[in-house]
Amino acid sequence: MYLKIALLLSVFMQVATAVIAIGLIRKTRFNISWILISAAMLMMAVRLMYELPQVVDGVIVESTYALAISWMGVAISLSLLVGMSFINKIFIKLRDADNLRHEMDKKVLEAIIKAEETERKRIAKELHDGLGPLLSNLRMSISTLIPAPGSNQEEMIRGMKQVANESIMAIREISNNLSPHVLESFGLLSAVKAFTGKIAESRVMAFEIEGNVSDKRFHPTIEIALYRVICELISNTLHHSGATAIRINLNKAGGFLFANYRDNGKGLPPSAGLSGHAGMGFSNIQSRLRSIDGKIELNPSDEEGFGVFITCPATLKE
Repeated sequence: MYLKIALLLSVFMQVATAVIAIGLIRKTRFNISWILISAAMLMMAVRLMYELPQVVDGVIVESTYALAISWMGVAISLSLLVGMSFINKIFIKLRDADNLRHEMDKKVLEAIIKAEETERKRIAKELHDGLGPLLSNLRMSISTLIPAPGSNQEEMIRGMKQVANESIMAIREISNNLSPHVLESFGLLSAVKAFTGKIAESRVMAFEIEGNVSDKRFHPTIEIALYRVICELISNTLHHSGATAIRINLNKAGGFLFANYRDNGKGLPPSAGLSGHAGMGFSNIQSRLRSIDGKIELNPSDEEGFGVFITCPATLKE
């Protein structure tokens, strides 16, 4: 009787141990050593299950020696079961540590990007409020100059005015690129349209900007990150693709914000991925997206050109 109970307990615990071990294979990233251990435990469980009918049918004779061996099997099975439980806890701790590291990496990226944007705003403000008025004053001073009769000073003064005007316009453009006021005041879709509108004036690129987020404001971190990513993608298209048209869709659906970007240029090599093109700014793009839990993936289609699909949580502005 005791032999049967011992064997039943051994079978139960051995099967439970094997199940836990097999369930942990994925967590070990299919480590060959763990697969072999799991297979050994499964075979031990199968062997015990094979012996069980013999005990139930009374084939095995109960003796002191056999009873000790059986209870030893119980101890082995119990040790393995408890050990597996502790190993499972170790993997849970490792998973929690990975999650914590991910959160810390995200916070570090957020801090870096926030510091970068703060410095951009500071430089933009100094250019706009410091250098801008000085150039405006210079233009006014030039306007008061009266050329001497019979000299070519009038043409010189006109050229000086032109240089001053172009300098003021350049300062305004640089200041706006560093810290776009349209993004802060009117949101992501308006800022993208303003940025592409200036490029479209040169008639080197046609843009099609659509979306359902014109009346929505998202968390500033999300708007800034996506704006910089889209600007980087446009810059890549202008410098590398030979494209003549860009289509951008910005849509919110459920709790997510989606950005679909495509140009009609030469695209990337068929076997290439984003990771193989760090020189085109994709590393910076992926870093910015990680800071907002965003993802980017190539968006292949029958159309020519380069396309990516971006997804991130759509946290609304408080």
